[in-house]
Amino acid sequence: MPSSQIELQAVLSLILEQKNLPLALKNIQLFLKQAGLSQFDTRIEEIASGYQLMKDYMLRGYQDDMRPQLYHSMLRQLYSIAFDVRVKQAVISGGYHGLAELSARHINLSDGDIQQKLEAYVQDLAMLSLEPDTVRSEKEHTLRKQHQHYVASVFDTIVVSFYWSEAVHSALLQLILSPMVDSFDALTLVSAVALSGMNGFDPWRFKLLLAVWQQTEDEELRQRAFVGWTLMACTDGMRLFDDAVEQMLSVLETANADDLRRQLYELQCQIFYCSSARRDNESIQKEIIPNLMKGKRLRFDRFGIEENEDSLEDILHPDKAEQEMERIEESMNRMTEMQKQGADIYFGGFSQMKRFPFFSSVSNWFVPFSKQNPEIAEVLSQLDSTKLIDAMLKGGLFCNSDKYSFSFALKSVYEQLPPKVREMMNTTDGMMLLESAEDMDKPSYKRLQYLQDLYRFFELNPYRAEFRNPFWNDHVTRNSQFFLHDALPFASFYKEIISLMSFAAKRKEWAFMRELSERHRPDRQETLHLLTTDVERLQRYYRLQNTLSCHFHEYEQAHRYCRSLVIAGLVAHEESRVKTEAVAYDEETHLLKLDSEPLDLGFATERDLRSYASTALRAALFEEAARAYQALFEATDNNRYRWHHALALMNMGRVEETLSLLYPLDMEEVNIPVKRTIAWALLLRRKPDQAERYYEAILSSDAVITEDYLNAGYSKWFLNKNNEAVVLFKNWLAQQSTETISSVFGQDHRLLEDNGIGTIDRMLMEDLVGSE
Repeated sequence: MPSSQIELQAVLSLILEQKNLPLALKNIQLFLKQAGLSQFDTRIEEIASGYQLMKDYMLRGYQDDMRPQLYHSMLRQLYSIAFDVRVKQAVISGGYHGLAELSARHINLSDGDIQQKLEAYVQDLAMLSLEPDTVRSEKEHTLRKQHQHYVASVFDTIVVSFYWSEAVHSALLQLILSPMVDSFDALTLVSAVALSGMNGFDPWRFKLLLAVWQQTEDEELRQRAFVGWTLMACTDGMRLFDDAVEQMLSVLETANADDLRRQLYELQCQIFYCSSARRDNESIQKEIIPNLMKGKRLRFDRFGIEENEDSLEDILHPDKAEQEMERIEESMNRMTEMQKQGADIYFGGFSQMKRFPFFSSVSNWFVPFSKQNPEIAEVLSQLDSTKLIDAMLKGGLFCNSDKYSFSFALKSVYEQLPPKVREMMNTTDGMMLLESAEDMDKPSYKRLQYLQDLYRFFELNPYRAEFRNPFWNDHVTRNSQFFLHDALPFASFYKEIISLMSFAAKRKEWAFMRELSERHRPDRQETLHLLTTDVERLQRYYRLQNTLSCHFHEYEQAHRYCRSLVIAGLVAHEESRVKTEAVAYDEETHLLKLDSEPLDLGFATERDLRSYASTALRAALFEEAARAYQALFEATDNNRYRWHHALALMNMGRVEETLSLLYPLDMEEVNIPVKRTIAWALLLRRKPDQAERYYEAILSSDAVITEDYLNAGYSKWFLNKNNEAVVLFKNWLAQQSTETISSVFGQDHRLLEDNGIGTIDRMLMEDLVGSE
């Protein structure tokens, strides 16, 4: 990031986060002076004068009730200047913004000239139908080309426009909603508003997108506006505009709030599907495509998959053809299933097809696909048939950007194809096109198509660095996604938040899940409300929090969540004596608690009790772990729980009880983990001769782990079989790189001392193991 952007970002931080008007004012004045930007001096001086007047009134002892409101108003005025300076700096830096500013010089967004021209285009296009066929085609092509160039200029003007006024908002809102404007133009210009609004929050841009979403009857336009205002709401600047936040919250609490919350949840999931396109493409390239390529005996023709003629392989491996067919079908089915789940399976293939001149214009990345587009019409006119293009449009397989890529790529290779291949393409029978995963008319499908267009722009466009990328990546910041918004109320969105945590856990999006968890912690009222109205969902929340904590090895915190999980289960169980009134809320941990100890585990489900016991064991809460595993064994008669019970007892120092539990298990079946526990317990009981026999059995098995060599070495050492001990210690040392022999001897010093190994013996052994 250039130093000028860093300095400006520091100013924005003072305005948005610290709300420090005097320091922000001082810094931006210095920045503008160093940058030589004098066009903002008048606006800066107006704010500085107002702020000085505020200080003067304060010095005179005046108590002004409007002071906070005036201060906040000046902050917003200063933010609008910083917004404009950011755009101006981008223009000065060149790149897309520099080129776009050239287009914008002759266009005024606040007057009605743009709307008049766009409406006139529709009328002129309609009038061409009266022209003779001999001239209509050429005139239509010229008209469409001129119009496309003009729309691209308006698009550029919107992107590089300064902080809007109400007049600009009103003019563009009327334009976009006008029934006399071509719907494709409205779709393209809404994308320009969203693109510029994602770079920096502008309340007027936000209100326009919200109004279009609420008022339009065009579903595709509605979905573009919906994506736009939700992504724009994630920008930092929104926190300064309370009226915009209140407007958004009022929308979230409308009569159709349930449906809106569902759509917001779907949108968030779709953003993740798009964000993982590169990862999905890697999976396709490494796992699916190789399977397809292995089917050398199979070929694709206009009628589907056909086997090649018999060969020696048929004689040697008569069932190979069937296996290849099954493998190919499995691969195709997997791709279809990935698409149904929302995966962007075409990104990888089309990412290499964005270098055609058509994509040099930023607006063209957001233009809906049309065979009448003047640039694509020239391409299609050179094909013998457009049946394949028609099938692609009908199937709705690709986003708009990929449809243009496909058409240009098809033209570039079409003339070089053999006649039979052309014939096959023109029939479209055997092109192996996957069916659309969803109905094209569904709002969710239209939204996903637009998101894929956006994703391609932010991943592949040469100017993408000039824009804030709204898609998920490794750099996680609060409010980078809509469900991390500071103003989002947990009480209203708890169902979607919990579902989103589950979605993130399934996709192993741990960073996002952590952010979501930290942002949304139900308070006392919300927790107790869920306990009485939706205890199952509250339990699901605790399970997810337990999973998250375990992933980050925070086992004490994980156990606290499991404890709340069991308490909630006690309240839900009809036969339990624990009622809601007996449950309290811990303000420090934000979790449930009971005054009665120990916790009654008798009514917990096996799954919940297993989590409770496991986290207790890992958190070194051995007494609780032993109690929980004993309850599990008594309820299920599962020997695995008996083994874990023994582990807990051993860590409590109750070694004899441990061995009495494990010996019967060892006699019932060959179980290396059980033998490993017995062997360690025997070392603790100073019985190295018996432990030695167990370690020899373990080392001769296929289930050896690195620590077995270390512990087996202990058994030899304690029996004074030092040569064998040295060999085992060296084997252990060779298989890991994080610890030294000295460090583990230090950790196990109590065991060594109990078995007669003193400091001198330790040093000698360390030297023997370390020497060659």
